[in-house]
Amino acid sequence: MTTGALKRALLREIIPGYGKRGMGWANPKKAAYNHLYSMVTSSPVDLILDSSKPKHSTKSQLIMSEAECQHKQDLINIYKIGIEQSRVAGELINDAKEILYRETPLDKAIRRIFNYSCGYLNNSMSCGFDFCDMCVERLNKIQRINPIVKEICLEIVSLIRQGNNSKYIYNFLNGKFNV
Repeated sequence: MTTGALKRALLREIIPGYGKRGMGWANPKKAAYNHLYSMVTSSPVDLILDSSKPKHSTKSQLIMSEAECQHKQDLINIYKIGIEQSRVAGELINDAKEILYRETPLDKAIRRIFNYSCGYLNNSMSCGFDFCDMCVERLNKIQRINPIVKEICLEIVSLIRQGNNSKYIYNFLNGKFNV
């Protein structure tokens, strides 16, 4: 639990046994002995049935195909981009500290994008797209939203996608929407 949630989620996607019980060697001497013992011994049932199934996965089972490996790498790259975009959305609310109690469309839009960034960070890598794509998809699905707030949200998403920092985005939006 000392490792961050994002790092654990990333490692769980990359390493097949990460975070599962029995994957570590808390007592290395005992674990090595048990591992060797289970490899070289057989039960009477195995002798009778002449079980030819290997007890442990073979090397060929552990190797991913090149396409699977490339797909995982693509997902990781998309998720890294999404995390960076989400970080900018988190910084945006820090730059606009006075919006916590105001009810202007700009303030509502910034709070909505911040809430989306929290949801994106809690989501697993299985979503398959970056933060900006997720925001656009969510905004298009919402039926009851103020059109001005939706327009500002889409503007924020496009500015984040362009690679602008949070201070620039906040100053730009303040100037454009005359807050």
